[in-house]
Amino acid sequence: MFDEYHFMNDNIYDRYFGFSEEEVKSLCRKQEKVSFEEIRQWYDGYYLSDGGSLLQD
Repeated sequence: MFDEYHFMNDNIYDRYFGFSEEEVKSLCRKQEKVSFEEIRQWYDGYYLSDGGSLLQD
């Protein structure tokens, strides 16, 4: 059998996966196809386990 982990109730592994806001901004500066503002719109409504917004200004 196995344990199922998903992002909705993940308070253990959430800090190891995904990107921080600074990492996303850095990646956006390295390419010109997608702006940080556009990515921020895609992730509007997603929150970290501590209740903070995934991407803030």
